Amino acid sequence: MIRWPVDITLIYSGEIKPHHLLLESVKEVKNRHYMIAEEVKGSLKKMNDFKKYVFWDKISDQADLWTTHVNSLATTSIEVFYCLKKMFERDTENIIHDLLLVIRGYNDGLKIMSLTSNWTREIMAFLVDYSWRKGSASAGVKLTGAGRGGDVLFVTPAYDFRDSMDDILDHIRKLDETKTIFLDYASWIDGFENRGIMLEQDIENKIISNWVSCDCFKVTHLKRDGSTESSIMSSMEIDELKKKAQIILDKSEKKIYINGKKMTSDELLSSSTTIDFFEILMTKVGKSISNKNLNFSSYANDRNEFQGKILHPFQKIIKELTKNNLNIELHGAITDFHIRLQSGTEMYFIHKTC
Repeated sequence: MIRWPVDITLIYSGEIKPHHLLLESVKEVKNRHYMIAEEVKGSLKKMNDFKKYVFWDKISDQADLWTTHVNSLATTSIEVFYCLKKMFERDTENIIHDLLLVIRGYNDGLKIMSLTSNWTREIMAFLVDYSWRKGSASAGVKLTGAGRGGDVLFVTPAYDFRDSMDDILDHIRKLDETKTIFLDYASWIDGFENRGIMLEQDIENKIISNWVSCDCFKVTHLKRDGSTESSIMSSMEIDELKKKAQIILDKSEKKIYINGKKMTSDELLSSSTTIDFFEILMTKVGKSISNKNLNFSSYANDRNEFQGKILHPFQKIIKELTKNNLNIELHGAITDFHIRLQSGTEMYFIHKTC
């Protein structure tokens, strides 16, 4: 049995925020980053030798502030892994101290993404202050879960606060007596997973946790820049998405929604086939795909059939209802042609998780 030189606790904060509201908060911060980058970029271009500024590459056309920030969080995660590795190799006080500081640093990054609330920040500030007042070397605190609520992670050197946990919880309850505060997990009470690290969910590789309800859906968001992002949504969130998103391809229903309107066979000859084609195209934005790789449908055997019965009707209805163009390049012979979906179109692809 491995002896952990740190104690790990999860303290329930007494509040939670719906997932769709969290996504909206993150979107607001992301848009703000884009706005700042564009404004600063415009100002710098008016100066001589503007590219000499050390942060120019962070706001150039190849990068943006948001991506830079997310990458910094990924780097911090690697630091956490490194500290854990060194901790089990040497178990020194300095390594433990470094681990706790890195955990707190990661949480500082989450603040910029607007994933912490005033209340969870108050809890974490209290935990850090409490640990210092009790003479502990440090404490690692970080929000867990979806953010803006849920559990607060509290990591300390082993044995330092086991006897003080009831006192800690009482102090937090007194900060806001309307909140229900309790100890959700304590490593010295509940123990550690004896199977080691388990990968429970990896949406991109179609690994869905057993804890995810069959009433949930995997949603792949194709952004205008050509990148994709996957998430899990409830049926209620899907209904809301269908009201506001411009283009939705719902494989679970075999239906296409444009500006909230469900397409019928009068607008699109085969929504199901169109969805199947774009399920592949949206994962290869900017790349040329041979019709030989789309042989699940007879429409892909003939360029005229594909263009006249699948592609053109889809482009036409998108232009009519959204005023936007679906940019697709089609080139080659009748029976040997290539298709390339260009960036610039935003759409969502939905299918059931189970």
